[in-house]
Parts: sequence; structure tokens; C-alpha cells
Amino acid sequence: MKNKLIWIAVIVLILFALALKLFVKDETIVEKPLDVNIGEEFTVFETENKKYVLNYTIGDVTGDSINDMILLIGEKSNIQDAFSKNVDIVLYDSGNNEYTKLELKKFSGNNAKIELSDFTGDNVSDIMTILENDGECKIRIVTFSESNLKEIFRDKDNKGIYFTINLLDGFKANVTNRKLNVNNMLDLQNEKEIYINKKIFDASGKLLENEIKPKTTGIINTELVKLSDCTGLKTTQRIIMKDKLNIIDEITIVWKYQDGKWQIKEATGLRQGNLLY
Repeated sequence: MKNKLIWIAVIVLILFALALKLFVKDETIVEKPLDVNIGEEFTVFETENKKYVLNYTIGDVTGDSINDMILLIGEKSNIQDAFSKNVDIVLYDSGNNEYTKLELKKFSGNNAKIELSDFTGDNVSDIMTILENDGECKIRIVTFSESNLKEIFRDKDNKGIYFTINLLDGFKANVTNRKLNVNNMLDLQNEKEIYINKKIFDASGKLLENEIKPKTTGIINTELVKLSDCTGLKTTQRIIMKDKLNIIDEITIVWKYQDGKWQIKEATGLRQGNLLY
């Protein structure tokens, strides 16, 4: 009887192991095309100042079904610094054993990230890079075309959508944007104590002269979204007072790269609701 129970227990363990193997996805180890590590000096190209590997990823961006290696390299005052400037993208084309470099002008910051996804809809991955700088995300998206790297999300695109905000008597803010055909009046009564303490309004709601003015931030957060035929970009911006202590509204926009430019597919404000209709 005892031996029978042991055999039953063994069979149950074997079945459990087989079931676990079926339902748990194996981690696939992707071989690195180059023996390069984060933090090392990058010496393939001659540069005026030393450049270090900030991050890298592996995947096919040339369309030949062979994994390439994409690196972010940048200058640092010393190797321990988190902040990098003059950041470039380097593509190592494994199929042809070739390097291609693209200088990303005005691209600097911390915590370099790289993601691959198809933004152009040609079934080949493009390269998205992100740096954090002064509380905002600095984004560049690059595609490989005709043996060259080409920026399709540039420095100017990081401005996102700009809103004009005028404060009015009665704890109100008029928010406008011509591109979205937005002209909304927001009630700021819930935050009136903050505005009174900051001497933006008096207790009666009269607008006072003050250097603190509302503004639109750059992109503070971004994520990838799946669209019908490609990957889109969801960005978040805020309408804030100049001192950033109060958020008037938070705007989420879904962008699609279409006909050679980024088009707005969705635009929503936490306070203003749908901004497209």
C-alpha cells in the first residue's frame, strides 16, 4: 500500500511538471551581436569627447530577419554621472556587419531607454529612445530606410500640444487651442485656497497681478499603444501654474505616424473630457 502511494505521488509530480512546462513561457536568451556592455566607453567612431554606452537593445530593424544591435551612446562628465549629453543612436547591422550612427541634436538627460516597435506600418521595427530631463520625457523615434537612420519623431515634436491659458475673475481659466478647436472655461473653485495663498486671486475671486502664469508642460509620460496597422504613441502633458504646484488639467493624446507626420487620433483632458469633439 505504501509503495502504491509513493508511485501515485511520483506520477502526480510528473504530471504537474509537464503542465507547468506547457503553461509557463520559457525565457528565450537572445545572443548579443556585439560584446558591448552598458557603461563601457564606445570607441568604434572617433569623437571629440569620450562617449559611453548608455543602453542597448537587440532586434531586427533592417528588415532582413537577422537581429541587429541598437545602442545609445553619450558624453558624460565622468563615468559615474547619470546625466548624458550629445546622445547618438548607433545601429550595428548584423547581416552586413556594418555600423550606422545618427547624431540626435539637443538630446540629453538621464535613464536612457530604447524600445522597438513598428510606428510606420511597414512591418519592420523602428527605434524609440527616451531620456528623462527636468521632469519631462525627451523622445526620439528613428526608422531605418535606404541604408540610413532617419528621425521621424524629432526634438520639435516633444512640444506636443500647446494650450493658451488665461485666468479670469471668479477663479476661472479659459483654455484654448486652435489645432484642436478647443475653447473651454474651467472652474478652479476647488483650488481657490491655493490661489489665494499664492496671491493669484483675492478672497473674492478677483484676479491679481502675479508672475505665476499657467503654461503647458512638455511630455511627462509616454507609452506605446496598438493601433489597427501600426504602433501609436500615447503622451501625457499637463496644464500647470508656472511654479508646478497646481495642475489645472492633464491631457492625454494618442498620436499616429501617417502620411509623413504625426496625427492626433485621440485627445482627452481629465477636466475637459474629449477634446476632439
